[in-house]
Amino acid sequence: MHTIFKPGSITKLLTGSAIMQLQEAEKLNIDASIQSIIPELKIKYHRLCDKPITLRSIMNHTSGLPSDVFSGMFNRHPESFAKAIDYLNSTHAAYEPGTISTYSNVATDLLGVVIERISGLTYSNYIQRNIFNPLNMCHSSMVDSDVDQSRLSLTYLRHKENEEYGLRSQPAGNLYSNVLDMSCFIRMALNTGEPIMSANSFNQMTCDQTAHTRFDSGNKFGLNWIVARPGLDYLGSVISHDGGTINFMSNLIVLPDCGLGVVILSNSARSMPLVEKTADDILKAAAKCKLDIHEPDSKEIKLANKTIATPVEVAKITEGHYATIVGAIKVRRKARKLIARLVGTPLHIKLNYQDNGWFALKAKLF
Repeated sequence: MHTIFKPGSITKLLTGSAIMQLQEAEKLNIDASIQSIIPELKIKYHRLCDKPITLRSIMNHTSGLPSDVFSGMFNRHPESFAKAIDYLNSTHAAYEPGTISTYSNVATDLLGVVIERISGLTYSNYIQRNIFNPLNMCHSSMVDSDVDQSRLSLTYLRHKENEEYGLRSQPAGNLYSNVLDMSCFIRMALNTGEPIMSANSFNQMTCDQTAHTRFDSGNKFGLNWIVARPGLDYLGSVISHDGGTINFMSNLIVLPDCGLGVVILSNSARSMPLVEKTADDILKAAAKCKLDIHEPDSKEIKLANKTIATPVEVAKITEGHYATIVGAIKVRRKARKLIARLVGTPLHIKLNYQDNGWFALKAKLF
C-alpha cells in the first residue's frame, strides 16, 4: 500500500481540479480562450477557423490540438512542459475546436502553464498546496526529485526490469502516488473526504461535456474525467480515468451512486488489460456483496443462417471514416485487406482477413 507508482494520465484529474479551483476563485474562466492567458501560442489551421480554443475544450478533449508531441516526451532529463507551446507553434491543429472529441496530452500541458501564470506558483507547488495537502496525500508528488526512492516501485517488461524514463508532460501524466493517497482522492470524489472544490464545480467536471461533438470516439468526457464505462453502467453513474507511462499502468474508477471506488496501480508494461479487468471485477463484486446489486445476465446474440460474405465484400462495406479515441481514422479497401490511416499522421494499420471472419491488426509506422 505504501509503494509509490506513477499513475500516468490520472494526473489529469488533479490538473483539472486545479483549474476549477482557480475558476472558483474568479481568477479565470474556463470558457475563455487559452490565448488570452498564453498569447504567444499561435495555432495554425489548414482551413480558415475563427473558433477559439478554450480551457473547457482542452479539458473535454475537443480542442482540436494534436494528441501528442513525441519528440522529447520521455527522457532521463525531460524539458519543461511549457515547451509544448513551441512545439504547437511549429505544427497545425488537427481539427477545428469543438467538433471532434479526441484525447490530447499536449493540450493538457497548456493547462499546467495556465495554472502557473494565474496562480504565481509552479505547477507542482500549486498541486502540493491545494490538492495534496488538503487531502492528506502525504506520499504524492509531481516532481521526480521529490519522490521517496526507497518506496518507488521497480518497473518491468516481459518479466525483466525495465527503465522508466522521465516525462516532459508533467500536468498530463507525471503524478507519483500510492493506493493510500489515491484512496483519499477517491473519498473526495465520493463526497466522504475533504472537499477541494464546490459541489457545483465537481458536477461540471463529471457530467458529459462532449454531447455536442460530431464524433465522440465512443467515449464521453467531462472536464478531465471520463464519464461513462461500458459494463458498469448498471451501477449508475461512472466516472473514471486510466493511465499509462512506459511501464506503469493504472485505473481509477468511482461509482458515486453506489459509494464505491477503486484504484489499481501496476508496474508492468503489458498489464493494462489485467488492470482494467481487475478494477471492473472488484467493483462488480463489491456492489454485489455490499449493496446486493447483481450484474445483469449478458444477452445472447443469435444469428440467423445466412451466406457469409467474402473477405472482399466485407472489406468493401467497411470502408469509410471512423471516430476513435486517438482521432479520426480513414479505412480503405485493398483486396482482402483493410488499410486504416490515422488522419494527420503517418500511422497506417493493416487489417488482414482471418479464417475466423475477423480482421487482425498489423501496425506500420513508416
